[in-house]
Amino acid sequence: MLIRTQNKKEVVNALHVYISNELGSKRKHIFATYAGKTLFHDNTTSIAVYPTDETATEVIDEMVEFFNQNPGGIFQMR
Repeated sequence: MLIRTQNKKEVVNALHVYISNELGSKRKHIFATYAGKTLFHDNTTSIAVYPTDETATEVIDEMVEFFNQNPGGIFQMR
């Protein structure tokens, strides 16, 4: 699934998307894992940051709905 990052500087071909805490902060990052994982690099990048887990979860729900309706589309992180 193609996802344009929140800062609009990258388009990531994501294989796996998940929410995680920012170290030392309450903010939530949405991370995407993409092809090419190696022993020394997991090919994970932060694609968006949100103030709460609820907001990040809402965005994940929007992504699911978007890709169900537009399987070949590019989702724009808000």
